[in-house]
Order: sequence, then C-alpha cells, then structure tokens
Amino acid sequence: VVSTQSTGWNFDGSSTLQSLGDYSDIYIKPEACFKDPFRRGDNILVMCETLDDEGNPHPTNRRRRCAENMEKVKEEYPWFGIEQEYTMIDYTGRLPYGWPANGYPGPQGPNYCGVGADKV
Repeated sequence: VVSTQSTGWNFDGSSTLQSLGDYSDIYIKPEACFKDPFRRGDNILVMCETLDDEGNPHPTNRRRRCAENMEKVKEEYPWFGIEQEYTMIDYTGRLPYGWPANGYPGPQGPNYCGVGADKV
C-alpha cells in the first residue's frame, strides 16, 4: 500500500536530464493513488510531486502549480479533454497521406483537421 503520507522516494535526476551529475537526487512524494485502469487487478498508479534536494518543487514539477490553481477554484467544475494528433502515411511509407510527391501541400487550413477522405 502506498500512502500519501510517505516521505517519498528519490531517483538520479541526471538520468532524466532533470539535474547535473552533482546533487542529482530528485525526490518524488506520493500525492494520490488510483486503481490502474490499464493493467487493472491490484495495480495502481501513483501521482507524485517532484522536489529538489531542499524540498522545493522541481522546475519540471507542473503538478504543484496545477494543484494550487485547482484549489483556488475548487467550487468550479472544470472539464479536461485529451487531444489526439497523428499523421497518416501513404502507401510508400515516406510521405504524409495527400502530400504531393515532389513538393509541399498548400496551407494547413483544409488539411489541419477533418473527417472524410476529401478533408485530410
């Protein structure tokens, strides 16, 4: 069982480009645990804060600022969505679908988002 009261764990931040070789410890502190919807069963996901060696939010820690802002508007009901982006490649495996073989397509306008073969 993981407790959000845990003092946390640490890892070598130089391995993730979050610190230099000296004083490379990055600390993670559990903030919330959720049942893992992907692996299911007894698996969990642990959401953590990333902290520097003095216990301050690490510059890559976006969670802390988000949590502070969400606390300010806790009476509201925010909506979150996931944006998916992908590129379809033509049968040659070299060019995005619909691109001319010897050049570039026109402006992205009609090619940016679309539903239907004539819109992508």
